[in-house]
Amino acid sequence: MKKNYFIFIFFILGCLLLFFFFPKKSYFSCANIQYSSRSIPTTKIKIGDKEYLVEIDLGSKTPLILSKKNLSDLPKKEKKEKMEFRDFKGNKYVSNTYILQKMNIGNIILHDVIVREINEDYSRNTSIISDSNKEFQSIGRPPFEKFKILLDFKNDRLFISNDLNKLKKLGYDISSFIRTECKMGRTGLILEVKTDLGKKRLSIDTGSTITSLRSSSEIKKTGKKLTLPIFTTEKFMIGDKDYGALDLFLLDITPELNEMDGFLGMDFIKNHVIYVDFPAKVVYISKE
Repeated sequence: MKKNYFIFIFFILGCLLLFFFFPKKSYFSCANIQYSSRSIPTTKIKIGDKEYLVEIDLGSKTPLILSKKNLSDLPKKEKKEKMEFRDFKGNKYVSNTYILQKMNIGNIILHDVIVREINEDYSRNTSIISDSNKEFQSIGRPPFEKFKILLDFKNDRLFISNDLNKLKKLGYDISSFIRTECKMGRTGLILEVKTDLGKKRLSIDTGSTITSLRSSSEIKKTGKKLTLPIFTTEKFMIGDKDYGALDLFLLDITPELNEMDGFLGMDFIKNHVIYVDFPAKVVYISKE
């Protein structure tokens, strides 16, 4: 018994020493945001000595998507087997994929990044606001999953940072935000929202211009926007905060994505500061 007691004491002391002498490394990077013609946030990444403008798509599990032309110019890439993937309707696609040795997002350096070639059919079939004359390159969720990121799209900024004190000095007091735990699904972090239709599980998707639900014969349509049927919920509650009325677009989302009911899109995300703690699977949303 006494021996176990001493082992426990040494274990606690060891943990304290690790905490004080090997503190968790802080990181901070800020990226300026622009918007594509379909209202998706974009930023610049750097590969070698070249910069590329990409949409930020947290609903995508593909780390990076570039055009065929840009892929042909990339330095030091290794070809992989073709990637098979699906859209939210369940349609299947195939594209060439490669591995990049290094990529920069601001001052954050990422190694061995998987990149796939743009699939025009996928882009065409998943665009609500389409632009057939433009290819949309994107950075997906995986490059961010080791980090904590702050989305302030109202002020055109994205921060990659775990330094809460530094963020607070910039005006972001995360302790005053609404905290909600999430689950990780195939389309990203999923949070629970209370609506007039009851509780719904929505996947955070900056690659979607709209907030949507899986269409159902049980949902009474209240109108139509962008050629799509909508249901207007008067209540949109996350945690104990009701963010008010919101149009929910009704989409034919495949039943294979049974862990979620829809997507939390840019029509909501752009109006609120959101701090995403990927490692802990927790999201903080400003009350305003």
